[in-house]
Amino acid sequence: MKPHIFSTVAENDIFYNSSDKCVYVVNSPYSIWTNAYALTRITTPSDTEFHYPAPSITGIVDKIYDSASAAAGSEGAQPASYAGEYILFQDGSARVATQVMGEKGQWNNNTWSTTVSWGDNKDNLFLVKEDCKIYRATGTGYEVYDKQLFDNDIFFDQATKSLYIYHQASNSIKKITASETDNTLYSPLPPVTDIVEGYYLTETEAPAATAAGIKILWGKGKIDTSTKAMTEATQWSNGSYRANTNAPQGDIYVSKSDHKVYISQGTSYYFAQGRELRNGEMFLNKADNYIYLYDAASNNFIRINDPNDRIPQTETHTVTANEVTAKNFTLSNSVATGQETNILCFVNGLAQAAGVAFAVSDNVLSWQNMTLDGTITEGDIVIVQYICHNAVYDTI
Repeated sequence: MKPHIFSTVAENDIFYNSSDKCVYVVNSPYSIWTNAYALTRITTPSDTEFHYPAPSITGIVDKIYDSASAAAGSEGAQPASYAGEYILFQDGSARVATQVMGEKGQWNNNTWSTTVSWGDNKDNLFLVKEDCKIYRATGTGYEVYDKQLFDNDIFFDQATKSLYIYHQASNSIKKITASETDNTLYSPLPPVTDIVEGYYLTETEAPAATAAGIKILWGKGKIDTSTKAMTEATQWSNGSYRANTNAPQGDIYVSKSDHKVYISQGTSYYFAQGRELRNGEMFLNKADNYIYLYDAASNNFIRINDPNDRIPQTETHTVTANEVTAKNFTLSNSVATGQETNILCFVNGLAQAAGVAFAVSDNVLSWQNMTLDGTITEGDIVIVQYICHNAVYDTI
């Protein structure tokens, strides 16, 4: 979640417009002459979903093969069809063609191709265009990281410093940003499931827990929570020191150790690594109902609201016959003390003021003996908006 009531839009911000069911990207800086940003629509109106951005990847490659050798049979690399074709090989190497090849054995010839250096290869992620799957480098080869991209998944390519979108119908990717100077993926951050200490490939890579209640993400869609303090990191693998649960697919976590966002791909799959948080970016943590702000200068999460408060809420409610008789209905959340008069209620398209047309106590909205009494009938659709302002500032 990136609430624009609190912060400004930035280049490459991505948002979903529910009125036309399309996704847009902000693709040029704010202009004082036009008093607006330029927007590019990156999905068609027929699209009905906008998935959370795919992980930031090291590079986009054309294909992946077991071997560069022609002797490897059908699994050997096919000849390059154009100069600049990128290939991954299961020995952990990557090569780019310098010219069109006549036979696949030429991938082993430095005259026809050159080795690509991707820096520290282990754990780097690559998108393979041939099957539109993401592969993770293991240090000795590559494994499927995420079985398949979802339609409209958006990801940042570190090699070209550009954003791309995946279209499922054509099984293809499309570049959606003109600028190649951005070094992060800008996209709204939805409410997160929880904040954890960090993400590690195995339990034994995590530092020892200093107390009970410390959470880590690890391996294939798992969450560990320490049940007591540890003397060494290996105790994460000891059931006496931790409780282990699965992370449901789609759950989103923020890691304190690296300030990155992770989304669960479900059991048997790794967490997909998203982008790093931006300075000043805010998100709702559903585990404690706090809103947090990330401060890059101090590398801290700053808690900016009371745990009993909520982010601005809009609820749409269809009135039942029983509610007409009772002259009240229940909201999903309790309204913070002192904020009962900051509520707007829209009935038949007309805004109604709290304290005159209706009243709210805790989470019950009532119109008995108020100006709405006698006007609300069964089937009426009521839209309620309420905002909480109480704020405290703590750092975790």
